[in-house]
Amino acid sequence: MSENKRVWNVTLGCYERVLFGFDFSLEDEKIELVSRFVTAGHDGCIKSVAFNGTYLLTGSTDQTSRIFDLIRKKEVGLLVKHSSSITAIEFFDKHILTASEDTSIVIWRTSDWEPLKALAGHKGAVNSISVHPSGKVALSTSKDGTWKLWNLLKGKVAMTTKLDKEAEVVLWNQNGDHFALICNTSVLCYEASSSQPKTVLEHKSRVHAIAFIEENVIATAGEDCSVTFWDIRDGKQLKTQKIHELRVKGMYVVPSTGDLGVFLLTISTDGFVKLWKYKDHSLELISEKNTDARLTCVTSNLFKVKAKDSEEPKKRKETKEVKSEETKESK
Repeated sequence: MSENKRVWNVTLGCYERVLFGFDFSLEDEKIELVSRFVTAGHDGCIKSVAFNGTYLLTGSTDQTSRIFDLIRKKEVGLLVKHSSSITAIEFFDKHILTASEDTSIVIWRTSDWEPLKALAGHKGAVNSISVHPSGKVALSTSKDGTWKLWNLLKGKVAMTTKLDKEAEVVLWNQNGDHFALICNTSVLCYEASSSQPKTVLEHKSRVHAIAFIEENVIATAGEDCSVTFWDIRDGKQLKTQKIHELRVKGMYVVPSTGDLGVFLLTISTDGFVKLWKYKDHSLELISEKNTDARLTCVTSNLFKVKAKDSEEPKKRKETKEVKSEETKESK
């Protein structure tokens, strides 16, 4: 294999508190998911993972977020700020957001892992967050039945919209001109400038995952073990394809693929992670691995520097804990 090839990582979390990491290169003639690590990640169910090309952040029902350096293959810290389960994590610029069932969202600085600001406003557990591609604003959904738009530069709520029912997931598209919400069996698609959905995609069973595949195409998946592609402009259903044996819990579009095409990762409670190539509203299976775990979350990114070769999993080491009792105001 070429020494100069680009390598991506996919990391998975599960109910069994274990983290699974696989490497792959889309530039290989035969693309395969190769095990990079398997480690006991938390003392509770892992609910969220995020990877920026160097650092992997994980969130759990044990109320903590762990920091792993995937280049050096070591755990480097533990973030302790929330008083309940961590439900979502997202990187943006030189910061991260963590959301929790304690109703708060915390902005952290990645240079020293200091908490800068706690975003308060939701009256119920925060279910999901999504940062705009510009890094200036973010969306959040909560059990309080609202979605909020946050000004990340000021650390304040810019807009609050009340929904008829709770939204479990929110996601911006790659261009930042549309976003979507999952509300049980419905997916609400919005234009960025509107507080009312442009189209509503109705399903016969519960939806757990969404992914923007093309500029005007969104993929939805959930209890029916299938993925469905929709045109967000008019809500037209384009195609449905079965992809797993049990419910689909997550989907993630592989970033930074350039002219290699569009690739999609899917995970399921059947234990499988699958890598697909997308074309013309259809998926072609490229590689798959069975983890024998009930998978809950998935993230992927291109390594920022050349990754070390995959090797046998090593026993997790105890690492320094990063704690802060008081948040600092953003500078």
